[in-house]
Formats: sequence, C-alpha cells, structure tokens
Amino acid sequence: MWNQLVYKFRSGDIVVRLLFINLGIFALVNILGIFANLGGLDFLYSSGSGSKQLILTEYLSANSDFWLVITRPWTIITYMFTHEGLWHLAVNMLIFYYISQIFIDLLGEQRLLPLYIFGGIVGLLLYILAFNVLPNYNGARIPIIGASASVMAIMVATATYVPNYPIRLMILGTIPLKYIAGFYVLVDVLALRGNANMGGHIAHLGGAIYGFIYARQLTKGTDFGKYFYLFINGFKGIFEKKPKVRVVHKDEKGSKSSSNKNHQAKVDAILDKISKSGYENLTKEEKEFLFNASKN
Repeated sequence: MWNQLVYKFRSGDIVVRLLFINLGIFALVNILGIFANLGGLDFLYSSGSGSKQLILTEYLSANSDFWLVITRPWTIITYMFTHEGLWHLAVNMLIFYYISQIFIDLLGEQRLLPLYIFGGIVGLLLYILAFNVLPNYNGARIPIIGASASVMAIMVATATYVPNYPIRLMILGTIPLKYIAGFYVLVDVLALRGNANMGGHIAHLGGAIYGFIYARQLTKGTDFGKYFYLFINGFKGIFEKKPKVRVVHKDEKGSKSSSNKNHQAKVDAILDKISKSGYENLTKEEKEFLFNASKN
C-alpha cells in the first residue's frame, strides 16, 4: 500500500500532490496525538499555558504574534498544510479538489501552486494585522492552521475569472460559480460580527482578496505567480539533464512565434465567451481545444 501511495504521489498532478501533503500531515499529527494521549507521553505536548497542544502542531502552526512567526519562518508555509480536525480537513480538501479541477481546465496546472501559496500567505498577513491592530484582540497570541485561506483564494480567483461557470448542485440545480463563491465570502464577513473562530474568518477573507486581485490582474495580462513557477522550474533545472542546443532558422522561429500568438488569441476568445455566456454555451470543439490548451 505504501508503494502504491508513493506511485500515486509521484505520478499525480499538483492537485493530487497537495491533497497528499495535507492528508499526510493530518495523519502524522493525529497518530502522534493518539499515542501521546494513550501512552501518557506528556513530553510530546507543549509546556506553555493555555490549551493542551502537541509540540509538532505548535511548530507547524503560524501565529498572530508577528515576532514568533519571524523566529519560525517555515510556519508561514506549513500552517496552510496542517489540520487537526477531520471536518476541517474534509471540507477544505473537498472544495479544493472540485474547484482546482475547474481552475486547471481553464488556466493550466502551473498557476495553481503559486495561487495556493500566496493566498495562504496573504490570509496569514491579514490575520496577524487584525490581531495586532484591532482593539478587541489587543495583541493576543493565537495559533492558526488550515488551508482555508488558500482554498478561498482559488475559489474566488476562479469565480472572478469565469463568474458564470455552471456548478451543478444536488438540490438547487445549476448555479453560476460567482454566487457560490459570494456565499462563502458572505459567511466569512458575517462571522466578523462575533465568532469563536473570528480570526480564521479574517484569514479566509485575506485569501479571497488575493484571489480576486490575482484574477483581475490575470485578465489584464499580469500573472502574479509568474516568477514563482519560473523559480521552481529553474530550481528543478539544476538537477535535470540539459537538452542539446538546436539551431532554429529565422523563418522557422518566426513561424512558431506566429503560431503561439494565434493559439493564445483563440484561448482568450474562448475565455471571453465563457465569461459572457457561460461554459455550457461552448461548442464541443471549443471545449476540447480549451482542455488541450490547459495541458500545455
């Protein structure tokens, strides 16, 4: 079974890999917690005051204390992959999986990871800002975990880019994606009136704000995640064998450039059509062309 899981992780796309990372950390935290609780292994728990917390979870979670986060910079990333509760994990991963399929079909796989990461970072920054500026919090030191801000960034970015994309729900029927994303944002806004997890909802809104700005800028030709995946691809390139240099004649190079421009123009025209009249109004050929384009 372990070999099968490793194979699935290595052969899967970015959605599968992110799911595996979230599920793996959840399993590790909870298995360790079970052994610690049943075995009375108190040394595995934090010795600080307040609620009982595993040391592992403490060092994976981010915090509203800015200086604590500075001393543990890895938590800026690890917090958005860490869950303790099964319901928290299940809701986040189900929404993430479903929305990510739509996002990848429309915008390609390489844009998903930077959106996930930056959405989580902006959510954390807004969380820290709220706890250190708003009078009700008065600089409280509260940990935060979960992928919710990242998932909200992906959902709102997708809904902003293709607002009329049809989502089929079991009871309500077909609803444009913009209304579903708007409902989740509204829930987070209303939670600011007073909620036990008010700080978490602020982080969600941070992710949503980033997703909205990201999609709006993407429609104008600016991709905030461009340098992120250029860096990742460059880092991978250090360990990959370089292909032999191929000489390209000027006329061939010009022909390829013209072909790429025509291809992108067709993609942009299809996306404009989705935005105006919905995905369901695309022809079969247009849907196939968009699907194939997202793989490149």
